[in-house]
Amino acid sequence: MDTLRSALHARWRAAALTLAQEPPLAQATVLLDRLLRDDPFDPDALDLLPLLEPLASDPDVRRLAAQLGAQHQQDLGTPDPRVQALVELTGREAGER
Repeated sequence: MDTLRSALHARWRAAALTLAQEPPLAQATVLLDRLLRDDPFDPDALDLLPLLEPLASDPDVRRLAAQLGAQHQQDLGTPDPRVQALVELTGREAGER
């Protein structure tokens, strides 16, 4: 059963990473949020964070950035540079509103 579950998760992850790169961008937010909830250090998902930059003022993107930033800060002592860039961008966007 664990082998089947692992295989299904790997296929879902691969599909999510592919779909996150296709329009609409809101879909990327949902998929990356799910991927990074499963593994906040997933390098492939972190590489896709720049896709969310046009949505930096979106509350879901701001929440994702804040949660990831806090998780990385707690576990690593400093956020991954890809996470930090999104945290800073969403912070600027929030300040401009």
